[in-house]
Amino acid sequence: MKLRALLPFILSLSLTVSSVQAQSYKQNVFSVTLHSNYLGYDKKINIYVPGAPFVNYNPQQDQKFNVVYLLDGSIGSKLFDLVVSNFAYINMDLYHNYPPFIVVGIHSDSHRSEEFTPETTDPKTLQRQTFSKFGHGKAGAYLNFLEKELFPYIRKHYNVSGHRVGIGHSLGGTLMMYALDTNKDLFNAYFLFSPNLQYGSRQLIKAFEQKFPKHAEINRFLYVSVGDIGYENYFKPGIEELDSLVRANHYVDFPFVYDSLQNCDHLFSPQRSLPLALEAYQKLYLPPTKAQREQFAKSNEGFLNKIKDFYKEKESLLGYDYLPGIDIINNEFVDFLMEQNQAEQALKVVNWGIRLYPDNFFSYSLYLRKADVLEKKGALNGAISACENGFTILNETKSKMNYGDYVYARNLLKKRLDELRKKAGE
Repeated sequence: MKLRALLPFILSLSLTVSSVQAQSYKQNVFSVTLHSNYLGYDKKINIYVPGAPFVNYNPQQDQKFNVVYLLDGSIGSKLFDLVVSNFAYINMDLYHNYPPFIVVGIHSDSHRSEEFTPETTDPKTLQRQTFSKFGHGKAGAYLNFLEKELFPYIRKHYNVSGHRVGIGHSLGGTLMMYALDTNKDLFNAYFLFSPNLQYGSRQLIKAFEQKFPKHAEINRFLYVSVGDIGYENYFKPGIEELDSLVRANHYVDFPFVYDSLQNCDHLFSPQRSLPLALEAYQKLYLPPTKAQREQFAKSNEGFLNKIKDFYKEKESLLGYDYLPGIDIINNEFVDFLMEQNQAEQALKVVNWGIRLYPDNFFSYSLYLRKADVLEKKGALNGAISACENGFTILNETKSKMNYGDYVYARNLLKKRLDELRKKAGE
């Protein structure tokens, strides 16, 4: 199954796309301008879509994209380049089976300080030049623009999952904190690089504490970082207060990471922070550990049911029905059960994998693994049939593969089938 073509269309009704322009900029970046009724003016949007092979070779059955929303995401900016390049790199990870990411960069202009800050009556904040000169207090309108105008546009024109990552630097991080405080469901993962949490005498931290009392179930990922040079030191006390609050309140299902960056100023904090944030974020997609698998194998509920429960629990955090990929099923589950001499459980798991991925370009490997399991059970005729079915699936999905990959898979199946037939005396 191939993804439909990803091209912006003219959006009618209340949300007007005033211009659409495809540009040759690195890998597939499209620029559009949306008029926002909530903000009262146009917003420029840049959308990066990963190119081949990720569009055709994503193993996720429903072939959807996760979405990164980047504040200050002007085309050609260092921040946009940084985020696109990092997410383009992790799009190459097909093993852990998360959908590839598109990056939606939102242009910032003279309205930035207004858009990224909530209302405040704190006199010290209002006296600061940034806010006295350029304004403040439109964060609520900006979140309405995101939720009710931009998100629906992306959903309409791109095949996306329910998963959204929000990234903000400096006042962009301030807005992300405000979003978490007021409507945590806007994003599943929040990346805050050097956010100004001093704003309004730390009103966003107080709001967070009020919104999420001790032991609250949050079901969101939060990464926060700050450097130690220049006015990073002005931001640091508020961020450290947030860190202390989170550690003291023992929230449920709230992966939280705070990084204090050494020898880092405000300009370079995103460059230092993003790889660290992604390292922590990618752990959300990890399969069960060996210790967990050992517990699952001993459970009266059965290994497969425990695996299904494990991935079902990820849904509230990730925002969509996340499932293990074919490699995980073969290498982490079936192989483990075979090592535990639980061939019957392994057969249930591999059959589940075949049902999940009936026509994936890598589905043939599930039939190879099924043949291994059936041979272990002494069912040689069944193992031979599994390999033959693998050939059928391989030929049906040949158009999705590079020719070299097809030849490799065909030779692998032929060799295994010959071995089994010889063993069966055919």
